[in-house]
Amino acid sequence: MNRCNKEKIALKNREKKDLLVKTELKMELLREREMREGLEKQLTEESRNKAILQKRLKKEKRARRKLQEQLDLRSDQPIKSSQNNPDTPSVPSPDSVKNVSSGVMESSSEKEIERENQTETERERRLSDIQERSNQLFENYLSHAANNSTNRFPYLPLVKGDV
Repeated sequence: MNRCNKEKIALKNREKKDLLVKTELKMELLREREMREGLEKQLTEESRNKAILQKRLKKEKRARRKLQEQLDLRSDQPIKSSQNNPDTPSVPSPDSVKNVSSGVMESSSEKEIERENQTETERERRLSDIQERSNQLFENYLSHAANNSTNRFPYLPLVKGDV
């Protein structure tokens, strides 16, 4: 009888240990799931920000192109109008008119273009930062998942349906 009681107590202790290990595994699983969901949320947010920045960059490039075309047309207009109209009084050479008009336009347009270039490079830099961060997050997630799956509980193999 004494031996039977010892076996029952040992069996209860083993069941308690198993239950404890099982709850630890469940808790770890929940923590990993929460961490994965958080990282996935960050990744989707970063990719959304990346898409928004790419759209902005595309719009700015289009706007800059249109502005440059308008500036080119404006700088070409005085020359064309004086050349096409024979009734216009004699005007200094077209080159000098072009130089004067383009000089005024260039100073304001150069400032505008330079400002646009700075904002574009800033956006491109931010876009590359976002891409880098999202790649790092993903790699970090993969390395963490790979490291934890192998070192979880080396003395206890995971059994399907146990958790």
